[in-house]
Amino acid sequence: MKLTVFFDPACQMWVGIIEEREQQKLKASRHVFHTEPKDVEILDFVKHDVLDVLGRSTVQVEVNPTVERKRNAKRLAREAAREMAARGVSAVAQAALKLDLEQRKKQNGC
Repeated sequence: MKLTVFFDPACQMWVGIIEEREQQKLKASRHVFHTEPKDVEILDFVKHDVLDVLGRSTVQVEVNPTVERKRNAKRLAREAAREMAARGVSAVAQAALKLDLEQRKKQNGC
């Protein structure tokens, strides 16, 4: 599971994207924080609300399987630093969010 928090200039709010990978499926959900969340607020969100928000998403997208193999500790540190420096959400998560939004529109009759 992965949580990415960033400022969305389109809606002028702070947004969190939750991605969950199960086997070869990815499920993504979006949560709006409105103001810039502090670390304590994010931790509280992860402890209490993240599963509820992720449970609202009904659409899953197929992803390529990843082969887990033992990695060097230095490589893991570089990858973690690269992830922290990168902004935005993966393309697969964006596709899952778009499909979920379309499905909700169909259910509501919009």
